[in-house]
Amino acid sequence: MPGLGECQVEMLDNFAERGALSPAAYMIHQPFFIPSLLISLIALPLVLGFIPRNRWYGIRTAQTLRDESTWYRSNRFGGWAFLLSGMIYYAVARMIPAPQPPASDFALWGLHLCAFLLPLVASVVVTLRYVKGLTKHL
Repeated sequence: MPGLGECQVEMLDNFAERGALSPAAYMIHQPFFIPSLLISLIALPLVLGFIPRNRWYGIRTAQTLRDESTWYRSNRFGGWAFLLSGMIYYAVARMIPAPQPPASDFALWGLHLCAFLLPLVASVVVTLRYVKGLTKHL
C-alpha cells in the first residue's frame, strides 16, 4: 500500500493528466517554487543590464559600486547564475514532485530544500568569485 505522500502525488498526476490541474497549478504546489520564481524574476533585469549602479538592488560590493563596467558585468553574470539556480529547482520539482502536505515525506521535502538552497548558495559564491576575478584585472 503506497504511503500518504505517494498517493497524493499520484492523485495530482492523475489530475494533471486529465487536464483538471494545469502544469502551472501543479508547480505552484511545490514547496520552493514561489521563492525560486521570485529570485528568477528579480534576476532578469540584472541579466538584461537594466539596473544602474545603486546601493539597494543588484550585486553590491565595494568593487561593483566603484566601477560602472564592473557593475554591469558582475550583475549580468550574477543574474545568469541566479536564473540557472531557479531552473535547477524547477527541473527537480518537475521530475520529483514533493508530496502534499510536505510533512508526509520528510526526505523528499529535504531533497527539495537542497535543490533550492544548494544552487542558490553556489550562485552567490560563484558570483562573488567572479567579481573578485574582475577586480584583479583592473
